[in-house]
Amino acid sequence: MIVAATAAMACGCRSDFDRVAGPLKARVLELAEADLALEPVTVTASRAEKSAGGVHDFFSQADYFWPDPDNPDGPYKGRDGQSNPDNFSDHRLAMVRLSRIVGELTSAWLITGEERFAKAVEPHLRAWFIDSTSYMAPHLMYSQAVIGRSTGRSIGVIDGVHLMEVAQGVLRLSEGGAIDNEVFEGTKAWFARFVQWLTTHPYGIAEMRAANNHGTCWAMQTACFARLTGDEEVMDMCRRRFKEVFLPCQMAPDGSFPMETSRTKPYGYSLFNMDAMATLAQILSTPEDDLWEYVTPEGNCMRKGVEFITPYVEDKGRWPLRQDIMYWDEWPVAQPYLIFAWNHWKGGSSVARAPVRGRGFSAARASGGGRSSSAARVPGGGRGSSAARASGGGCGFSAARASGGGCDSSDARVPGGGCGDEALARSGRRSSSDARVPGGGRGGDEALARRCYDAWLGLEHFPTTQEVVRNLPVRNPLIWL
Repeated sequence: MIVAATAAMACGCRSDFDRVAGPLKARVLELAEADLALEPVTVTASRAEKSAGGVHDFFSQADYFWPDPDNPDGPYKGRDGQSNPDNFSDHRLAMVRLSRIVGELTSAWLITGEERFAKAVEPHLRAWFIDSTSYMAPHLMYSQAVIGRSTGRSIGVIDGVHLMEVAQGVLRLSEGGAIDNEVFEGTKAWFARFVQWLTTHPYGIAEMRAANNHGTCWAMQTACFARLTGDEEVMDMCRRRFKEVFLPCQMAPDGSFPMETSRTKPYGYSLFNMDAMATLAQILSTPEDDLWEYVTPEGNCMRKGVEFITPYVEDKGRWPLRQDIMYWDEWPVAQPYLIFAWNHWKGGSSVARAPVRGRGFSAARASGGGRSSSAARVPGGGRGSSAARASGGGCGFSAARASGGGCDSSDARVPGGGCGDEALARSGRRSSSDARVPGGGRGGDEALARRCYDAWLGLEHFPTTQEVVRNLPVRNPLIWL
């Protein structure tokens, strides 16, 4: 079977692909060769005794909660920024493993065009998303539980970011006809159900409204999964949140993210949110709606964010704020925002690569007619009411805001009160795509692109520290370009 080795070749930019693949190729192929021998490991392989869910339900414990030394049998207590190494992590590690395997095998297929790498992905997809004995249920009801306090929390939705490279790998394989159709359709149906859960369940709604990186990561993963399933409605909603909530309400005038710099790990969280913003721009930008070039009336934009953080990636010693309470020495690594920014601004181009479409993008949707007939349905009902989903309503769930108010009870609050979208609504501001970035233009674009590429080239591309991996859901850049 002959497949297109990479989408980059189709658009005439193989040399750009090679600039990213070159430094990675030897290690990617080494890892992919090892992956060929690996058997699937899903959530059913480890039973969490403290989980309120069943054998198919993903379970994790809140990272920053510890036993109370004054009451060892009582509810856990929080320690912001300090991960508890004794927490149950088998399901999260299994999900990260799946993400790594799919990302590495798909990258190897893109580099070599060899079918054996693509086919080796399929058993893992079957096990996780299709097989009735080993599948993971399409929700995160029991994620980031706090012993003695809650069986699961809305902020546990962030654990789903490690399925992004699974969805993206499947999309790339589908573009080249390198995946079995039954496996593709079954996997796509699972992600369609997961998108519905993310956009209708109270946990998903609360996480969408979170004012810090949790809100960004909700949109990042939801947009990624919606692109695989062809859900344009959800993708459009995520674009609106990027322009109407994240840029105006998360970013300061200097390009920093105050909700992240106020944490006990300001450096790591700043990198994390910058990566999430850049990944959103990478996923959702089109030539007609380029999120990389979008500027709010106040001047907030991706360029400002990149220009703020990049000097501290080039030289962490210049970081003006306190050091992170944990894992200061492990950052930075080859942050995905660096290669995505380079990919966008190289050659001075301000036109983003159009989002790709897998086989799930139906002819009816392509011609503008209705929802895809292949869209999966949740057993027992449709996709959910329009009032419950994230369609319409400007920044998001206005009905949910009116009935509930406020942010999730985690740390995701805007100083001064209210959620990011509520603050925007109070201000009456709307962003304008007519604005332009000061200092932009071809020369500025090329210089910034070179800085980002050079910084990326000199950093660690294959980190192994679990805390770093946990906060780096995009680890295989080749599948995104």
